[in-house]
Amino acid sequence: MKEKWYSRLAISYSKGSNKSLYQFDPLDRLNEQSFYSTPSLGESILINGGIGKMFTKNIGMEANFSYLMGNTIGLYNYNYSSISNANTVSASTKNNQLLFLPTTIFKIDISRKLSPYVKVGLMVPLYNQSKFIYRVSDIANNANYSEYEYKIKNQLNLGINGCVGISYKINDNIRIFIEAEEDNIRSFHTEANRTKATTGGAATIDNAVLEKYIFEKSLSTNNTDASKILDFPISFNREAYTIGINYFF
Repeated sequence: MKEKWYSRLAISYSKGSNKSLYQFDPLDRLNEQSFYSTPSLGESILINGGIGKMFTKNIGMEANFSYLMGNTIGLYNYNYSSISNANTVSASTKNNQLLFLPTTIFKIDISRKLSPYVKVGLMVPLYNQSKFIYRVSDIANNANYSEYEYKIKNQLNLGINGCVGISYKINDNIRIFIEAEEDNIRSFHTEANRTKATTGGAATIDNAVLEKYIFEKSLSTNNTDASKILDFPISFNREAYTIGINYFF
């Protein structure tokens, strides 16, 4: 078999697949409550592009880039009472990311047209930013609320990627494929910079003035000491389902 290069273009739908303990409470309103939620790498549409090469009939390698602008995901919703009224505090998150995925392919031909395969490889984060929205609302009057937006700095480690798929040969140059993959990566969140704050829809803080709040390991302490950042990783899992095309040249 002649060694062949090919380009790859695909679109995926991804969703989170694990539950993790989350605590983001810069105003200290949760009364030491903690919540299990799904801190997905991002639930939304992924755009994938890359290049690959088959070294033999059965073994090859791919280098892919994956970009996602995630949907907003709710983390928790908690009711509490203050001296004057009853309130709800809620938090949501949204991720943007660009990942590089070098993978190895192992495929077999079960007919002249169909070729199932597996892929295993790494996830290399090139860019990842999270936005958190923290909202405190008056239960009796929804118009009376305070909302705070934070941009989160992340330090991502290398992750792992596994995939199973099947391709269908259209002609000597074109194959279409479907895939299902599972991704896992561990993230260290460092600091959260507050970039917006509103009360009743009116801005109350200059965006140029960033107030820093720190993710903490302790769920019972509202410590803003910059030396006490979150020092344990959060595991992010993701399932993704893909359809795409390979063009051989």
